[in-house]
Amino acid sequence: MYLDINGVIHKRAHNNSMLMMCSQRSQEDIFYDIFLYIDEMVHLTKPKKVLVISADGVAPRAKMNQQRTRRFRKADINPKELEALRKHGLDPENMFNSDSISAGTEFMHDLSLAFEDFVRTKLATDDLWKDLQVVVTGSDVPGEGEHKIVEYIRNYKMTETYTPDTKHCIYGLDADLI
Repeated sequence: MYLDINGVIHKRAHNNSMLMMCSQRSQEDIFYDIFLYIDEMVHLTKPKKVLVISADGVAPRAKMNQQRTRRFRKADINPKELEALRKHGLDPENMFNSDSISAGTEFMHDLSLAFEDFVRTKLATDDLWKDLQVVVTGSDVPGEGEHKIVEYIRNYKMTETYTPDTKHCIYGLDADLI
């Protein structure tokens, strides 16, 4: 089972919802939601050998330019959205910044540390996890999550333990790039 988790992180952190972005949930609450989602995916698919969890690392230069352009465009809040937020008593000044879901940010560093604890706990306490080889490549490892997954599969196919009937399940919002 291979998880490209950037989509999961975005979905659980803000889901492109202004109400969710302004809900002022703690970082720990967001992490809990991310880990709960991942655990649900594992229990749904029941992997037998390996679980690879991969986050986007530093992007190639061309992608950085694209991201920069997109981030500048989203900086302004639509006046109707602003009015709706204020009606709900929410302050857009305190909203979750989705740009923090980028390699090199404090949020991603903290998430990486929390992942270590999460995986350690699941391996020790969950029968479905205990026999899995779990590989986590965080945002500190360069490259797109889906590219790191494909690289892992290519390397695995070159090992003596690879069997041609091995089944692979890849989950990620960027699967079209694979």
